[in-house]
Amino acid sequence: MTSTQWMDRATEANSLAETMHDADTRSTMLTIAAEYEKLAKRAAATKTDVPATSADIYRSSNGDCWRLISEPVSGRRFVRHEPNRASGGQTTEVTVEEFLTVNGSGPQYEALRRLLDSSDGPAP
Repeated sequence: MTSTQWMDRATEANSLAETMHDADTRSTMLTIAAEYEKLAKRAAATKTDVPATSADIYRSSNGDCWRLISEPVSGRRFVRHEPNRASGGQTTEVTVEEFLTVNGSGPQYEALRRLLDSSDGPAP
């Protein structure tokens, strides 16, 4: 979860605590809120809330879509294939290397190579 999501939970827990009449229950809820705040600080410190970036690679005429996803914190890059419903609609993800190893002749492979060439040097 991101630091923002943890802080949202902390805020919600604090709000709930204000409505509680039983002192023990209220104290427990305030402790939970404080723990959520700690998790938010930890997430912010580790930058786990840096969002992944996405770049469209190719969209076919039947609605299938391929995207290049980059995760800044881990450095991981992968290709997400989002097929149309008629193709089953099951999204899959493979590393860029695995995708290019297929060495397919489809336009999505060439589009990825062009995207990689334009963004960070020669494609693998």
